[in-house]
Amino acid sequence: MKDRYLFKGKRLDNGQWVKGNLLKDGLTGQVFIHRIGNPVGETGGVGMEGWLQFLAFEIDPSTVCQCTGVKDKNGKLIWENDILREEAELSTTSESQYYIHKVYWDEAMLSFYCGEIYSEEELPLTEVWQGEVIGNTIDHSIEDLKYWKEISKR
Repeated sequence: MKDRYLFKGKRLDNGQWVKGNLLKDGLTGQVFIHRIGNPVGETGGVGMEGWLQFLAFEIDPSTVCQCTGVKDKNGKLIWENDILREEAELSTTSESQYYIHKVYWDEAMLSFYCGEIYSEEELPLTEVWQGEVIGNTIDHSIEDLKYWKEISKR
């Protein structure tokens, strides 16, 4: 569960995803991520005792996603706004049916949930244990049903 406190977002300078610790500047409203593995050290400036020096990337606040601490069936970490595909065999035939879920934080339940995007069914993330991450709603809008229907067949 140590991954549970990680965040990711898209950098403003190049649009690439960066994962690490989330930092918010309360004065400017800017949002930064200090990448995993980047060192943190004390500054050597005069009169600056207690200040820390580190490299952080400014990110687009609309792309911030928190790690759930849960892994999909392939061992890949699941993040807020991820899309999961869950395969279920139909009991009457040998065919499979696929469910497509969006991962989100439910403030009332204080837990991550999955909403099935073709219906109004909602499940706690821990109940979608056979799911696999196939994308996210930041890179592909949830309204792009054609995309999600096509990728769910792969």
